[in-house]
Amino acid sequence: MSPNGTDAHRTESDLPPLVAQAVTAAREAGFANSCRPEQGRLLRALAGGAHARIGETGTGFGVGLAWLATGAREGVRLVSAERDEARAAAAGRLFAGHPAVRVLHADWTELYRHAPYDLLVLDGGGQAKGGPPALLPGDPGEAADPVRLLTPGGVLVIDDFTPSADWPPLHRGEPDRARLHWLRHPALRAVELPLASDLSVILGVRTPLGTDVPDRLSAPSWRPGSTEVRGGDPQGRRPRSAGADSLRIRLLRAGHRPFTRAFGVCDDGPMRPLYSVPLGIAATGAACLVYSAGYEVRSFRLRRVDVPILPKGARPIRVLQVSDIHMVAGQRKKHRWLQSLAALRPDLVVNTGDNLSDPDGIPYALDALGPLMEFPGAYVFGSNDYYGPAKKNPARYLKALRTGVHGLNNPDGTGRRGITGACHIEWEQLRDGFDAAGWLNLTNTRGRLKVAGLDIEFTGLDDPHIRRDRYAEVAGGPSADADLSLAVVHAPYLRVLDAFAADRYPLILAGHTHGGQLCIPFYGALVTNCDLDTDRVKGLSSHQADGHRSYLHVSAGCGTNRYTPIRFACPPEATLLTLTPKP
Repeated sequence: MSPNGTDAHRTESDLPPLVAQAVTAAREAGFANSCRPEQGRLLRALAGGAHARIGETGTGFGVGLAWLATGAREGVRLVSAERDEARAAAAGRLFAGHPAVRVLHADWTELYRHAPYDLLVLDGGGQAKGGPPALLPGDPGEAADPVRLLTPGGVLVIDDFTPSADWPPLHRGEPDRARLHWLRHPALRAVELPLASDLSVILGVRTPLGTDVPDRLSAPSWRPGSTEVRGGDPQGRRPRSAGADSLRIRLLRAGHRPFTRAFGVCDDGPMRPLYSVPLGIAATGAACLVYSAGYEVRSFRLRRVDVPILPKGARPIRVLQVSDIHMVAGQRKKHRWLQSLAALRPDLVVNTGDNLSDPDGIPYALDALGPLMEFPGAYVFGSNDYYGPAKKNPARYLKALRTGVHGLNNPDGTGRRGITGACHIEWEQLRDGFDAAGWLNLTNTRGRLKVAGLDIEFTGLDDPHIRRDRYAEVAGGPSADADLSLAVVHAPYLRVLDAFAADRYPLILAGHTHGGQLCIPFYGALVTNCDLDTDRVKGLSSHQADGHRSYLHVSAGCGTNRYTPIRFACPPEATLLTLTPKP
């Protein structure tokens, strides 16, 4: 929160309605320290990149939270903690009609219970920002732990700094310990971003490992114009985080225009010789390839999502979705990780297909999923469960953006000729293994399970990517006597989503997209490998048809084709969906 931040909104003529309501509430209560409009526009831009959960400390009267809610995608949950009871109550009333937003009357440490977050904003008069070392966990001086609070690649915002021309930055004549804590944090790639001549924020992106980040902001002394820099850049330039340029590009695309003269976020000093540019590009490309193939492709994570679709009064149901495992013999880390998911004790497991990427991988896939098959489950198959992988040019996915041809599907809805030259997998063994465990086979059919005292109906389709879906065989919508009906399919083609949504299924579960697999940081996916738009390539969103809107969850999956074993800015994952009662 910023001094006079509430009053700073007076000159803004195009405030989002929710933000305007929050500003009015703060002004009427005499609360001056709301976030400023410059901060609000930044938060709105960053909120659009969150896929599951956003956190905030220091709600105040909800001005910053309103900016976040305005920018967040549908299905993203927002949690904000406020210590003052009256302010928390006022903000709660403001967001009463927004079920995705939750205001807690609590200390900031309560946010640990709802972690991890894709975006976390540390606001509220220093809460969780650090400073003097805390004596005990939860003390006011304690700094938030980004490893526990953020997803890998998650963004941290620490607000309300004054731009400094000195290095190290000073506060009341002394090195600013709170600012240095974040700029040098080993789990973050951090940059200080000026928003106005008197206002800056620190943005940090959590590194995948959370450790071993080169400390590019470690210079103990630096003076403008001096070439003597110890621990920093020998050319005398101000140290800068590697993430500065990409963060600024994303903000500029979102319409944010940060003030840049206060200190040199983009000041690279003298231009380097031209021949160094291609060498730098080559080195960066090589480093990205090593990282994506050597680390991220095995950096397994768990996404958590809340979906309010249960009857009122029902207890929450935990559904674990696994997808696109693409098991290959010898993938021991993936094998162990899949088995470890059983420790979550889900009420239900849904497998949305593409379990294999190796004709000999069936016993390995069944063994990896063995502990999960102790729980009630349902499954559909994908094309890779029927046919083994083949070496293909990855550029065909980009070509599909122009041609609209995906799998056996033409852009006009007609089908292409069948698959040729593929290795047929003995998929019946995989089916028999799932069936023997009691999992429901949803191949163009319906089925029911009793889960947590509810009668849950499932409607499934075979893979639309190779045109094996037969919606006419399952059409008609949810049965009236079922407590809950779920739709399950491997590839989220629009024709299938239209049919499920028009039939009024509350939740559709799918996989196939790999989340884009190779994504651009702060931009997102380039392709989906089907006709689904890239905004919904992974995570929780929605789909509307014939006047009805259904929740849609697309899993990014936890594997890759064996011939393209790389992921970038898109870690492998499973999802724990908590189904909750409707508001």
